[in-house]
Amino acid sequence: MQLNAEQKRRIERLREGAWPADKLGWSDLLLLLRHDPDLRSLIAEIARQPGLEPVDMAEASADPVPAPAPVPVAIAPDPLRTALSGPLRLHALVERDEALCLAWLAAPLAADGSGLTRLIANASHWDRIEALWDVLAQRCKHAQRAATPDETAIVEECVRIHNLLWEGRQAITVPATAGDGFDFGIHERGNAAGQAVRQSWLPGLKNAAGQLRKKTLVYTV
Repeated sequence: MQLNAEQKRRIERLREGAWPADKLGWSDLLLLLRHDPDLRSLIAEIARQPGLEPVDMAEASADPVPAPAPVPVAIAPDPLRTALSGPLRLHALVERDEALCLAWLAAPLAADGSGLTRLIANASHWDRIEALWDVLAQRCKHAQRAATPDETAIVEECVRIHNLLWEGRQAITVPATAGDGFDFGIHERGNAAGQAVRQSWLPGLKNAAGQLRKKTLVYTV
């Protein structure tokens, strides 16, 4: 195909950059591809480069296949941390009860391992568990309420830790049953008077020898 004079002038202006880029149309591009020797030579050189493969336009325009979701890797639980789950929970409960720390332990618990060690050492001694019970019983009487779930959990976990010292015998907590008659031998009133148990406020304590060391604190009517 022979170029006319207008097309020749147009190619020269395009090669010189005299034609604004935003005015370059499809016909200009075709004109360059067909008749500009430098551009044709460059395209041929690119086509000869290794590693270039023809592109399947239908395949390229298709939606990409999503990558498979990663398979979660199961992490085996740390056996030591599992064994210490009870003491760690006890540490968390006592640590956030600053008043209990001061009344029972005389100082706040350290957040590191020394705090946990100190707490376990106290829980292993029965007299320290009785001292804990006294602090919580005084709270209940003063506020005229039952021990909170956290307070009860603190007592029960301390007893559980203490029981690690024993084989064949165990200390226990002793709750009361609502509706039972008040029994001075096993119950301690949290309120002024009453003949029947309305609510168990704080479970009593029996040591590993089976002796009732702390009566169950109850609310009576």
